[in-house]
Amino acid sequence: MIWHEYTRAGRTKTWDDDKNWYKKNDASHLRNRKLFGMDGETYNPKEFGKYGFGTERSLRDYEKYAGILFSKRSVQQYTLDKKYPPNPYEFENEEEWEKSFLIIFKHCIDLSFNQFKEKDYDFWVVAFHDKNDGTLYRKDADENEINRVMKESEGYIKLWREFHTTEKPDHWVVWAHSKSKGWAERITGKL
Repeated sequence: MIWHEYTRAGRTKTWDDDKNWYKKNDASHLRNRKLFGMDGETYNPKEFGKYGFGTERSLRDYEKYAGILFSKRSVQQYTLDKKYPPNPYEFENEEEWEKSFLIIFKHCIDLSFNQFKEKDYDFWVVAFHDKNDGTLYRKDADENEINRVMKESEGYIKLWREFHTTEKPDHWVVWAHSKSKGWAERITGKL
């Protein structure tokens, strides 16, 4: 039902013994987005049955308590400051309450080690784009970060990025540059 093993060297990972692991991963993320009403998805209690939220309190009740707004992937400063709930509710209406949230997008780009054949990368473009392929955010990886993530890799490279945004990106872009070979193929991933 649950399986997860990333950190210990030499251990079999999910992607080693299940070549279709990404389909389960995508389905799991979609289910969470539906459950929490994220990215335009909607919660249908019948779809979740006994694994849904129940009837004691609403998701909105929890969001007000914890200072989290799942539909916008955002949190209140009170929550970011690591203060204990319940969050103070000092707003005249829902609209004012919703305006109190900060929109921070945090994502880990997972890349296969096999996608990087060269040994002399000096620069990787790391960007998040909108549906029209316009750049919403870009923070490139320098040689130090590239060397670190390549050294830490056990089959998969993890590039973490976090930024403020007014809209959820559509896809990410990684575009590697090698000192000897120049620009490699652009790698993209849908969010």
